[in-house]
Amino acid sequence: GQAKRTNCLFTISYLFKPTIAIETGTYYGTSTYLFFGIPTIKQIISIDTNETFLNIARERWQREIKSNKIRFIYDSSEIAMRRELLNFDNSIERIICYLDAHWDEHLPTFEEVEALCKWGGAWIAIIDDFLVPGDAGYGYDKYGETVVGEGLFPINRDFDIYVPLESSDGETGARRGTGYLISSEAEKLIGLSIFSELKLIKLDRKSTRLNSSHVSESRMPSS
Repeated sequence: GQAKRTNCLFTISYLFKPTIAIETGTYYGTSTYLFFGIPTIKQIISIDTNETFLNIARERWQREIKSNKIRFIYDSSEIAMRRELLNFDNSIERIICYLDAHWDEHLPTFEEVEALCKWGGAWIAIIDDFLVPGDAGYGYDKYGETVVGEGLFPINRDFDIYVPLESSDGETGARRGTGYLISSEAEKLIGLSIFSELKLIKLDRKSTRLNSSHVSESRMPSS
């Protein structure tokens, strides 16, 4: 795994104290275990459109399913997130998300984040395969002309985007880029000083952003 990203996840979570975790793009449930290491989380929701992957993850986490610690959902992530968020009180719950459902010509990331914005409250979204400006060593995904990065999101939303400031040379594992979307309510709980301590920099979001129609029409380039 990526040691620096894992450290950021646990350090931010220690301060944020999330109560709900949502993961999109379950795959084999390999990254799901990270949420089990955050003691304040009382429920984990993992969503995927691939039933084979979900069955493997269900087999892996049988005990946690029986204890109602985790639920696996077979559905499009943007649809499932809108539905599941209705169950959580935005004045009480604190939600942390790991968004990695962009795969095989499908890029739901914009809609996933829009669902969080409409829910309101304190939330954090960690996005995998995110473009880190100025550091080509961090891998990122591109679907047609649409890049998984800050350009996906309108500037008039109540969150900030942070990316690694430290060189990709210091990261381990696959060295995929990471975007940390932090709602204003979450920032108040965390405090801003932690981001400099973790060597994360806030992006200056001034240019025009893509809208949902552009995103939904994007396609993965052929290899």
